[in-house]
Amino acid sequence: MIGSIIFFALMCEALSVRETKFYDLLGVPTTATPRQLKKAYKDLALKHHPDQGGDENKFVEISNAYQVLSDTDQRRTYDRSGEEGLKKKKGQSGHNPFDFFRQFTGGRQQPGDQDGRGADIEMELQATLEHLYNGHILEVHVRNQMICTKCFGSGAKSDAHVHQCHRCGGSGVIMQETRLAPNFVTRSQTTCDVCHGKGTIVKVKCPHCGGKKLITGDKTLTVDIERGMPDGEEIVFEHEADESPDHDAGHIIFRIVTFQHERFERRNDDLHFYAVVSLKQALVGFTMTIQQLDGRDIILKRDEITKPDEIVKIKGEGMPHHDYASSTGDLFVHFKVDFPKSLTSSQKQQVEQLGI
Repeated sequence: MIGSIIFFALMCEALSVRETKFYDLLGVPTTATPRQLKKAYKDLALKHHPDQGGDENKFVEISNAYQVLSDTDQRRTYDRSGEEGLKKKKGQSGHNPFDFFRQFTGGRQQPGDQDGRGADIEMELQATLEHLYNGHILEVHVRNQMICTKCFGSGAKSDAHVHQCHRCGGSGVIMQETRLAPNFVTRSQTTCDVCHGKGTIVKVKCPHCGGKKLITGDKTLTVDIERGMPDGEEIVFEHEADESPDHDAGHIIFRIVTFQHERFERRNDDLHFYAVVSLKQALVGFTMTIQQLDGRDIILKRDEITKPDEIVKIKGEGMPHHDYASSTGDLFVHFKVDFPKSLTSSQKQQVEQLGI
């Protein structure tokens, strides 16, 4: 008797273990988002495609796994009942894995690449001139909508709580006929007022998202500010905006806004520095140290007379060119001469003796 109870308990434990084979094939956790699934599939399919010398059987397994997990209904069935549950529920999709793969390699336009995706989120990214001169990595925390990790966007507690709409029969639309004359009838189509075009009705809502299909979540994006990026440059994170079970997520677009610098002014790839020298320095010369944006000291020595508003160019000491790292702009030093407000009689005589 005890042995039978132990055996029954072990059987129940075995049956309750969640099947993860498809997730393991793609190398993702069971909580993976649609975007994570898509990226994992694309990387593995490219690696194992027979045309690239990969294993055809492995390629087919990966494609089948993604076909199931990328479909909300099939994924929920698989999570609950494994492959056996899929077989009982009309079997798995019979798509050709090679046809399925073409959508990731340019065979057809991806839904969401243009009108098929959700709204983009645009954000200003404030950067210092030092960031843009040297390059910089920023961690940006973003809060947005994510597909519910429990119901995977269905809004229902389980598959059993999703029913076909009784009003439209699952089509999502209602056909209406209007008789205008004995032999003249018009037909019109309107969105079902019960299921709102979905074709299904949720009887018991998902307790995690309250039937909304979405939850609010936080994530961290690593933003790479590259050397030489211009003001207004856009850094795009594709499909990282608000998620939806109905379409691909839009993009998050960071637009660089440069802080005003206390010493330098940027004009394209050139830097401009404004210096004030005394009348004495302007006449007899001077040595000036300018600290560059990477901390180096640039030594500027002048023995000749410096005129008011004179500009001196230091070649190659401007901003790095964004597209060509080895190319740089120039540094232009603008001089302003600080004339004394007044001179004593003795000073005037000394100036006159100079014979200038």
